[in-house]
Amino acid sequence: MKTTIDKSTEPVETGVVACDASPNRRNILVVDDEMQIRKFIRIVLEEQEFQVFEAHDAQAALSMIAVKNFDLVISDICMPGLTGIELLKEVRRQQAGVPVLLVTGIPGVDDAVECMRLGAVEYLPKPIDMDRFYSTIADIFDTGEELLVPDSPGDQPNDDCYIGEYKILSTLGEGFNGVVFQVEKTDENGQTHQYALKLLRYTGNNDAADRLQTKRFFREIETLAKIDHPNIVKTHDYGYAENPRLPYFVMDYIRGRSLKLVSKGLVPATIAEKAGIIRQLADALCATHAQDICHRDIKPDNILVLPDLTAKLMDYSVAQLPDSELTIDEELLGSPAYISPEGFLSGKIDNRGDLFSLGAVAYELFLGDKAYKGLSFADFATAVCREKPYEPRHVIAEFPIALQSILARLLKKKIEDRYQCAEDLVRDLDICLQADELEALPAFEGYEDKGQDWEV
Repeated sequence: MKTTIDKSTEPVETGVVACDASPNRRNILVVDDEMQIRKFIRIVLEEQEFQVFEAHDAQAALSMIAVKNFDLVISDICMPGLTGIELLKEVRRQQAGVPVLLVTGIPGVDDAVECMRLGAVEYLPKPIDMDRFYSTIADIFDTGEELLVPDSPGDQPNDDCYIGEYKILSTLGEGFNGVVFQVEKTDENGQTHQYALKLLRYTGNNDAADRLQTKRFFREIETLAKIDHPNIVKTHDYGYAENPRLPYFVMDYIRGRSLKLVSKGLVPATIAEKAGIIRQLADALCATHAQDICHRDIKPDNILVLPDLTAKLMDYSVAQLPDSELTIDEELLGSPAYISPEGFLSGKIDNRGDLFSLGAVAYELFLGDKAYKGLSFADFATAVCREKPYEPRHVIAEFPIALQSILARLLKKKIEDRYQCAEDLVRDLDICLQADELEALPAFEGYEDKGQDWEV
């Protein structure tokens, strides 16, 4: 039987759901603002005969902890209102000795260290490694035996979770504006295809913010539907989940890695291969800008690289569309290490701002270090607007001067000195990639004084 995601079982007053109350079963509280994730964790724990309670945020969880004893608390870290770390502190105060297992879709070393310091029994990134999850549960309760691990999420035929016609397989990641699932769908010919499905998440705290979030979500759907390019993640479908009625859209499921791993050398690539990646992204921007769309958030986290080094640009959630009803030009959007100078100064970013951001991404990809650094937003603003990056040939002595001149033009402080269109960037990169000896290629015209562009 197909299980439809339904919020009707979740009391609005408390945001808490509990299964049957058997006095001989261990009590586990699952805290996550994403109902689909809570449901999945509940299903796998109930298979092990645990009694599972649910809370949609930390505040609801605390109301339960105040009146009921739990044997384990499993909580997301990133939630509206109180975070999972703050919940951990309060559990330690109210029910000392109760183990807390923290999970997150945005893992970070600092968070992991802090969680362990505060006494969390484990810190698991999403998508959850189920072998590690079951092993942790077994260790917590010292069962002396291995838990029965299903072959994969949703294998039980009566416990499948669906959004529309798409069966949820796992959680790929989450952020403040949505959660992305790996899903599958069987077509009319009986063939099963896998996709990535992005479901909007509301803050639930501010109706105006939720309305703005919904408009941006539909803008991303509209944007991706307009662009068909091999280096841009393609949209296949969109619709509404039922109960609660939340919009979603379905994209290619890309078995790739973040560009950050290539930048850090964890995915090996030559300088020419890295230039090829930037060339693909520049071509993707050609297709984007041709639709009069500005991406406005070019950064390594929004770029996936396949094993064959094919690049895929994604996340158009803050893109600016032509004739948009949203007047958000004055907002400062993007990630500070990659925002153009005009982005900091006025908040207005056009296609040439996308090219500056791509230049910052390219510098990091080639050299393994950010062009602009800072410990705060203000630090980044100062660095981007006033400071010069280190000269590439100072970092890598044999770095091709032609590529250095391309980077210099991409990272110009004055918008009129930059590449004015992505097509010109593609042209110069093609010259580099087609050269018999890239290292012997001279600098491109207009690159005379490197002291104007670099810290030497």
